[in-house]
Parts: sequence; C-alpha cells; structure tokens
Amino acid sequence: MSITFNNRGHDGHLLVTLDAPITRLQCKASIEFKADTRLEKFGRSGVNYIVIVLCISSVFLCCRAIYRAQQLKWEIIIFFKTMRNCEMTTNDKLKFVNFWYVLIITNDILIVFGSVLKETIENKQLTGDAWNFCSLLLGIGNLFMWMGVLRYLGFFRRYNILVLTLKHHTLDDIGMLICDSQRRRLLTSSDSILLWCFGRLYLYTFCVLFAYVVISLFVALILDAYEVIKIYYTTGFPKSLLEEFMNGA
Repeated sequence: MSITFNNRGHDGHLLVTLDAPITRLQCKASIEFKADTRLEKFGRSGVNYIVIVLCISSVFLCCRAIYRAQQLKWEIIIFFKTMRNCEMTTNDKLKFVNFWYVLIITNDILIVFGSVLKETIENKQLTGDAWNFCSLLLGIGNLFMWMGVLRYLGFFRRYNILVLTLKHHTLDDIGMLICDSQRRRLLTSSDSILLWCFGRLYLYTFCVLFAYVVISLFVALILDAYEVIKIYYTTGFPKSLLEEFMNGA
C-alpha cells in the first residue's frame, strides 16, 4: 500500500492518492454468504446468455448488411466508369455506409464483452477492479444503444428535420470541442511557469466567457443547420449524381 501526496499544481490543493493492491487470500473456513437461491443464479446467467446471443446475432446481421451495401457500391462505381465515364463523389460513396449500423455494432460488441465479464465475475473467477471495467463497458454500450434509438425519429415527419439538423452540425461541434480540449491540455501539462500562469489565466477567462461565446456558437451552428434543412424542405434537396441516376435522369 502506498499513499502519494501530489503538490505539483502549487495551487493550494494537495492531491492524495491511495494505491492499495488487491490480494485474494484463500480461507479454509466456510465464509460464503448464500443469499441467492439456485433459481436466481440460473436466472441471471440465463439473461446474460440471452443478451450475448442476441447481440452476436445483431452484429452478424449488421455486418452482412454493410458488406452487401459495399458490394452494391462497387458494382455502381464500375457502372459509372464504364457506362457514363464519370466518378462517384465521396458523399455518394458514404451513402452506402450506414453509420447507424456501425453504432449498433459498436454497442453490441461492448455489451457482449461486458456481459461475458459480468458472468465471469458472478462465478467468482475475477475480483477487484473487474466490476469497474464491466460497468464501463455496459454503460457505454447502453449509451450507444440509446443514441441509436434517435434514428427511428427520422421516420416521423415532425422529428425528421430535428434528426437532419443534428446530423448536419455534429461534425462542426465535435471539431470545435476536440481543438479546444487539445489546446487546454497543452497549456496545463507544461512545466514552464509562464505557460502555467497563462494556462490559469486562460482557464479563468474561458470559464467567464463560456456562457456567452461557446453557447452562442452552438446556437449559431444549430440555427444555421436548421435554416439549411428548412430551405431544402421548401425548395427541395440538391440531388447528387447517384440520386439523379436512381431517379432515371
């Protein structure tokens, strides 16, 4: 066991870290607390196995759909090259990749690993931090699963414009958040006293201006995407080469 007192920040806050390695000792006495019946244990194991089987089936079906879409994409690419002597754009090629299926595959894989780990822990083959890792896998998997539910809102005319708006401005929001987090990480992880002072000044200024600048930027991005989608709904969406081909133009 080790206790670490960290004062590297020199900001009046002393961080205390306790590192206690887990050691499993075998006891010869009967110390097991049997509160669950055999039926409850089989019930939990049955639920875990059902979840694993369903998730594996979902992964297989989604992978098959993506694979067949890629086969169709290559056939259409060859058709455009030979019959129309033109290349498909990147946006047209991406239309053959259903990113909702990619999200479903990701959350199914996380839930499968989390369920396997949960079953292993319940059989007392793993202890310690395994519960934390299991909870992380199942939590992220369920988060992605609920995010995947948003795709069904696109089937309703009232909510379809909301889904299209979120889809249109998501990349801009993610890029802004990643760039800002990288800049703040560089400012706060340096050993230079000048950068340390500037980093503190930047963080305090950032916190003060966050409500006005960042939230206003989010609102501007969302409203801009909303106006674009609204115009498309009234005047019609611009048709790509693939859509013109599908419409028989």
